[in-house]
Amino acid sequence: MFFRTNETAFPSLTGPLTNANTGDPVASFLLGSLYGGQISTTNFISSTKKAYAFYAQDDWKVTSKLTLNIGLRYELFSPIGERFARQSNFVLQDLTLYIPAGPNQDAPLPVNFSQPAGGFKALFPQVKVDRGSVDQYLIPWDKVDFGPRVGFAYAIRQKTVVRGAYGIFYGGEENQGGNPNRGESAPFNSTRMFFAASSGSLSLTALERIPSIWI
Repeated sequence: MFFRTNETAFPSLTGPLTNANTGDPVASFLLGSLYGGQISTTNFISSTKKAYAFYAQDDWKVTSKLTLNIGLRYELFSPIGERFARQSNFVLQDLTLYIPAGPNQDAPLPVNFSQPAGGFKALFPQVKVDRGSVDQYLIPWDKVDFGPRVGFAYAIRQKTVVRGAYGIFYGGEENQGGNPNRGESAPFNSTRMFFAASSGSLSLTALERIPSIWI
């Protein structure tokens, strides 16, 4: 819950309805004059990730002075998954929210997610919802991460050797979007903001300002 100064500010006879230099959010709290509030879900997220790697190398003594080191590494990293498929992915290119196949694929979205409901405007009228067409990882695995390794050693003189190497390396342990991951998104986790309407009752609206004090 949060409170602001307006509810306890001194009325103004000129200009704004209240005097901006008066009022106190703590006083509004003590009087129970609530300006708004926030409700968040607390569903736990069981993120998973798999990684496999294989490597082979051999040394080839081409001449008495030149030796080659030739190797190949293959890495297979999964995208970040969720054990119970409780995460979703919004793809901007086709304006679609993808909810993965699993026991929770029919989890409800807000009633006014894509169309008006209960007197509220649609939150995302252009967004389509796709349920069950992707797995818990949401996106395909990258299966072509082949990393060659090539090195050489060349003896210029008896006590002088020149060495060099080349390789391709892949990163697959990084996070992939989300806050902190895609399990925080609808329909599995969400946050509702409530603000007082002109009648004094609470209604669900868009976040318009930062409250004066949070409780």
